[in-house]
Amino acid sequence: MDKTLAQIHEKIAHQQQKLEQLRAQKKALEARKAEDDRKIDSRKKILAGAVFLNAVEIGKISSDDFLILMDKGLTRESDRRLFFPKEDQQDS
Repeated sequence: MDKTLAQIHEKIAHQQQKLEQLRAQKKALEARKAEDDRKIDSRKKILAGAVFLNAVEIGKISSDDFLILMDKGLTRESDRRLFFPKEDQQDS
Protein backbone atom coordinates (compact mmCIF):
# COMPACT_ATOMS: atom_id res chain seq x y z
CA MET A 1 0.00 0.00 0.00
CA ASP A 2 2.89 2.38 0.71
CA LYS A 3 4.09 1.82 -2.83
CA THR A 4 0.71 2.83 -4.24
CA LEU A 5 0.56 5.90 -2.02
CA ALA A 6 4.06 6.87 -3.12
CA GLN A 7 3.02 6.45 -6.75
CA ILE A 8 -0.01 8.68 -6.19
CA HIS A 9 2.16 11.38 -4.60
CA GLU A 10 4.61 11.08 -7.48
CA LYS A 11 1.79 11.48 -10.02
CA ILE A 12 0.45 14.50 -8.14
CA ALA A 13 3.90 16.10 -8.09
CA HIS A 14 4.33 15.41 -11.80
CA GLN A 15 0.91 16.91 -12.62
CA GLN A 16 1.68 19.96 -10.47
CA GLN A 17 4.92 20.43 -12.38
CA LYS A 18 3.08 20.18 -15.70
CA LEU A 19 0.50 22.68 -14.42
CA GLU A 20 3.24 25.16 -13.51
CA GLN A 21 4.81 24.74 -16.95
CA LEU A 22 1.45 25.40 -18.61
CA ARG A 23 0.92 28.49 -16.45
CA ALA A 24 4.35 29.78 -17.46
CA GLN A 25 3.55 29.14 -21.13
CA LYS A 26 0.23 30.96 -20.75
CA LYS A 27 1.95 33.92 -19.11
CA ALA A 28 4.52 34.07 -21.92
CA LEU A 29 1.79 33.94 -24.57
CA GLU A 30 -0.19 36.68 -22.83
CA ALA A 31 2.94 38.85 -22.66
CA ARG A 32 3.62 38.27 -26.36
CA LYS A 33 0.02 39.16 -27.24
CA ALA A 34 0.21 42.34 -25.15
CA GLU A 35 3.44 43.32 -26.92
CA ASP A 36 1.89 42.62 -30.33
CA ASP A 37 -1.17 44.67 -29.37
CA ARG A 38 1.06 47.60 -28.35
CA LYS A 39 2.93 47.37 -31.65
CA ILE A 40 -0.33 47.37 -33.61
CA ASP A 41 -1.62 50.33 -31.60
CA SER A 42 1.60 52.26 -32.21
CA ARG A 43 1.48 51.48 -35.93
CA LYS A 44 -2.12 52.69 -36.13
CA LYS A 45 -1.17 55.95 -34.42
CA ILE A 46 1.78 56.48 -36.74
CA LEU A 47 -0.38 55.88 -39.82
CA ALA A 48 -3.19 58.11 -38.53
CA GLY A 49 -0.66 60.85 -37.82
CA ALA A 50 0.83 60.51 -41.29
CA VAL A 51 -2.60 60.79 -42.90
CA PHE A 52 -3.44 63.78 -40.70
CA LEU A 53 -0.16 65.55 -41.53
CA ASN A 54 -0.70 64.85 -45.21
CA ALA A 55 -4.18 66.39 -44.98
CA VAL A 56 -2.56 69.54 -43.56
CA GLU A 57 0.11 69.56 -46.27
CA ILE A 58 -2.41 69.32 -49.10
CA GLY A 59 -4.74 71.85 -47.53
CA LYS A 60 -7.66 69.65 -46.50
CA ILE A 61 -7.06 70.71 -42.90
CA SER A 62 -5.80 74.20 -42.11
CA SER A 63 -2.54 74.63 -40.20
CA ASP A 64 -4.43 76.66 -37.61
CA ASP A 65 -6.96 73.88 -37.03
CA PHE A 66 -4.12 71.39 -36.81
CA LEU A 67 -2.32 73.47 -34.18
CA ILE A 68 -5.52 73.98 -32.19
CA LEU A 69 -6.08 70.22 -32.08
CA MET A 70 -2.47 69.58 -31.13
CA ASP A 71 -2.61 72.26 -28.43
CA LYS A 72 -5.69 70.63 -26.90
CA GLY A 73 -4.42 67.07 -27.28
CA LEU A 74 -0.82 67.28 -26.15
CA THR A 75 -0.20 67.41 -22.42
CA ARG A 76 3.37 66.16 -21.97
CA GLU A 77 5.93 68.95 -22.24
CA SER A 78 8.31 66.84 -24.35
CA ASP A 79 5.51 66.24 -26.86
CA ARG A 80 4.40 69.88 -26.89
CA ARG A 81 7.97 71.02 -27.63
CA LEU A 82 7.81 69.18 -30.95
CA PHE A 83 4.94 71.36 -32.14
CA PHE A 84 5.30 74.46 -29.98
CA PRO A 85 9.04 75.08 -29.54
CA LYS A 86 8.46 78.78 -28.76
CA GLU A 87 6.73 77.87 -25.47
CA ASP A 88 10.14 76.79 -24.13
CA GLN A 89 11.63 80.17 -24.87
CA GLN A 90 8.68 82.05 -23.32
CA ASP A 91 8.93 80.08 -20.04
CA SER A 92 12.59 80.98 -19.57
